[in-house]
Amino acid sequence: MFKIDAQDLEIIKIINVNARIPLSTLAKKMKLSLNAVKNRIQAMEQEGVIRGYSCELIPGSLGEETALARISIGPDVEEIKDVIDTIGNNPLVFLVGVGLNNQLIVVFTYRSSSEIVYLENFVKTAPFVQKVEIFLLMSSPLINPPKIANIDYYLVSILRNNGRMTYQDLSQKTQISTRTLKKRIAKLIEERIIYFPLILSPGSSEDLIIFTAFISIMKDTNKVFFFQNLFQTYPNVWVGWIVIDKPMVIVIFYSPSIKNIQRTEELLKKDPSVISCEIITGGEGYYYSDWRQEFIDRMGQKYLR
Repeated sequence: MFKIDAQDLEIIKIINVNARIPLSTLAKKMKLSLNAVKNRIQAMEQEGVIRGYSCELIPGSLGEETALARISIGPDVEEIKDVIDTIGNNPLVFLVGVGLNNQLIVVFTYRSSSEIVYLENFVKTAPFVQKVEIFLLMSSPLINPPKIANIDYYLVSILRNNGRMTYQDLSQKTQISTRTLKKRIAKLIEERIIYFPLILSPGSSEDLIIFTAFISIMKDTNKVFFFQNLFQTYPNVWVGWIVIDKPMVIVIFYSPSIKNIQRTEELLKKDPSVISCEIITGGEGYYYSDWRQEFIDRMGQKYLR
């Protein structure tokens, strides 16, 4: 299995913030030569650690909210991938993570409370599903949702499968000048309409273990402050959410070893604000196209008319 080191993990963390970061800028941040950075990224791409680069609208841009479902699968299931696909092909779902002991972490978007009920009922009918727990996640409030032009939907639709596509290739595909594209994309990033995440495949390396912490905290604890402090305290935080209706935060970490996971869990439990911390160690993560992709594609096609 492919081995990655601390510098590879740091590259992954930086690229995940902006997959379009120039390699020269990345090399300066890493204090490595340009060739060294290129070689490391190419190796991770070839071995499947880095599965791809995407382009997404900022969550909430289409009026949606995000939720997470923790699902327990029965021990008798033979083909867990069939269960994963059944859940992942639901139009609300965009990510299904697989944890140890047949536990799934499902991230989905919703536009109304009825869609939450619909997703919960849908999941419960999936083969061998024993228990479903849904967490409503806090997102940055979009007081004034961005005005997204059809050309912007068109660009997101194209870049979604290759967030690092060069401006030259993008220009050839769209028949839009590179100068216009650079200005357009820079504006979309500046106005926080789009972002460029990294698509990972944690199961491809024994040195990249993903684990999710369900952290219950004291009721009088400021959830936002506690959440922000986690990102400053733990360098291996990947992504996280504040739960709306419970004194809880959910954080996904990455780790080079099981020992590191245990150390992180011990430190979290020693925090005086923490009541309990449940860890789910994960393996593969599966991405699916949800209703937003169909909407983006449809709006993007209007630009071509």
